[in-house]
Amino acid sequence: GLVSGAMGTPAGGAPPLGLDPASRAACLTVAEEQGGEEMVVTCAARGSPAGTVQATRDFSPAADGALAYFEVLVRKRGPSGAIGVGVARAGYPNNKMPGWEPVSHAWHGDDGCTFHSCGNGSPLSAPWAEGDVIGCGVDFRARAVFFTRNGNLQGCPIRGADVAGLRATLGFQTKGECVSLRFRPPFLYDLAAHSLATRQVRSTVPCAVGATPRPVPARLSARRAAFGADSRASAAVPGQRGGGGGGALRAALRHPRRARLRTRARRAPPPAM
Repeated sequence: GLVSGAMGTPAGGAPPLGLDPASRAACLTVAEEQGGEEMVVTCAARGSPAGTVQATRDFSPAADGALAYFEVLVRKRGPSGAIGVGVARAGYPNNKMPGWEPVSHAWHGDDGCTFHSCGNGSPLSAPWAEGDVIGCGVDFRARAVFFTRNGNLQGCPIRGADVAGLRATLGFQTKGECVSLRFRPPFLYDLAAHSLATRQVRSTVPCAVGATPRPVPARLSARRAAFGADSRASAAVPGQRGGGGGGALRAALRHPRRARLRTRARRAPPPAM
């Protein structure tokens, strides 16, 4: 099986975290790297309409403490970058992107939107680039789900969420998408300094337009290297060629009202037949 005994070892004797083979969609492959410290998930065929895989157990305060957290490195975006990182209840449909169905919360890399138990997304950021490190966490004290990008907390955490029974869930849609997953440190995000206070949220623009992640500080380069990123991926920043949407984000910042209207038009449901 593809359950790693080394990954995500919690305190208190709770079972370690890995990926559950029984939850894996047929279009996905999973392999261990770095002695089981990382798991590499690859979309080997197009999903119908998606393919997901979940962790082996739920996050909980008893097993994980006040904060449960994991990170993924975007190794390959594939044709569209339609990768979802989030949390969902056990038994989530393995052909639906996380965030689309109850109960689930996820951030998607193709459009930078978050989804919360429905198919209508809320813009959060520019699309992800290869080399980005995306994190998802559950803050049990704040009853919130939050997301990070390259070590920076992103805006608008999901507050007041029912955080019981959620487990890490990854989703993919197109062939060639690939990520590395870590359930335990080193992380890019500094969990010791974690706070959901407004002044700590490093978004620079409202969520309705998008948030620009800051460059990865030099002091975090060793952690990123430990994550298995090669030098090219480590140097990738949003807005470069292949970075997936930096120009669109800059345009949105210059013309926020126009960007909001375009977003609403894209999300509008098709007319009834």
